[in-house]
Amino acid sequence: DTWNRELFSESENGDMLNDEIYKRNLKLEEDLNFKFEFIKSASKEESQRTIIAEFEGGGPSGLDLVMNYAYYSTGAALRNCYANLHTIDTINLEHPWWNQTYVEAATIKDHLYFIIGDLNLSVVDRSLAIYYNATLANTLQIGNLYDTVLDGSWTIDKLLEYTKDTWVDTNQSGTIDLPDNIGIISILGSEAYDGFLTAFGIDILAKNNDGGLDIIWNPEKVSDAVDKQIQLFSNNNGAFLHSNHTELCNKFVNNESLFWLYTIYASSATNQSLRSMTSNYGLLPIPKYNLDQDNYYTTAQDAYSIMSVMATSRQLEAVGTVFEEWNYRSYMDIQPVYCEVIMKTRYLNDVESGMIFDLILDSIKFDTGMVYGSEIDSIATSTRSIVKSGNNTFASTYRIQKRAYGNKIKQLLKYFEERQ
Repeated sequence: DTWNRELFSESENGDMLNDEIYKRNLKLEEDLNFKFEFIKSASKEESQRTIIAEFEGGGPSGLDLVMNYAYYSTGAALRNCYANLHTIDTINLEHPWWNQTYVEAATIKDHLYFIIGDLNLSVVDRSLAIYYNATLANTLQIGNLYDTVLDGSWTIDKLLEYTKDTWVDTNQSGTIDLPDNIGIISILGSEAYDGFLTAFGIDILAKNNDGGLDIIWNPEKVSDAVDKQIQLFSNNNGAFLHSNHTELCNKFVNNESLFWLYTIYASSATNQSLRSMTSNYGLLPIPKYNLDQDNYYTTAQDAYSIMSVMATSRQLEAVGTVFEEWNYRSYMDIQPVYCEVIMKTRYLNDVESGMIFDLILDSIKFDTGMVYGSEIDSIATSTRSIVKSGNNTFASTYRIQKRAYGNKIKQLLKYFEERQ
């Protein structure tokens, strides 16, 4: 239900985003002379296959467009149900309302079965960033972190410096726990770890001149990236990870942490809590690997939505027209309202945060290893459990897994080669 809001609303209710989405869909129906029928499901991949199979007739009695949870939706069983978007003449994949880094990452052998566009507000929502308490930063004499970001010197070593030994054992328990004051907080299990490889400029897979896929990450750099994360979360005496984002939000709002590493948007309740803060807060990108890195990067944590067109639709060109126009109108009407008005003026409380917000959105990137991670033994998140353990076994783990990764990549390529 969290992501249904980007697709539709039942009626106008006075909420700006809700009403703009309602008007977008209504006008699209009127202009193109059709009616949306939305079928909601909370299922992940296994159940999705069953649900989709029931509607493979297409057209009025079937299913034409599918929107799914990204990580669980790129497997072969679901790809078999979808049309190659490169072959639908009414979709122009070069238009700016399609995310070009995703189109490049998800296209293999000139086949593209899923995509993200400006309809997918969840890509903005799930992009990883760091909220920081500007009032606490001033108290700690850290200075203006916006300036640090904008002059290019916001690195992981800076974050380590500002969080080191910040723990205050408020409840005298002898261990770091929820009531304590701390440097950085995040979600245990995913959000804490998933953005750092991208932020450090580490690409996983790249297409070679033959159209194949090569693992291109530098194992030494990945191992060092793991070390930096372990230092931050386990050996820095300045981090607290927890499974409940509401409690973490309350902790940040109550001035009990300097930084909060999370997604840009979690829920309306969370963002309402941020707006109620008595202290000033701001938004920062995940830091660079070092000063030699030219740009900041981020990615969307893998719970964002992706879109596909059913191969069995009896009206592919018409569906392509709706698909293209739906994302175009989101580009023209919804994204400006959401990003420029709602996010910048309601949820971010200063001009500098708005500038950083734009910087973060411009830095979102996707990697083929991320898009097809579930098909390649979760290579994109393979460091997650290592960092969580606090023991850097990446080098030995990668030596063991490298052959398996290679075999999975061959299987993935074979799937696409057979469809050429």
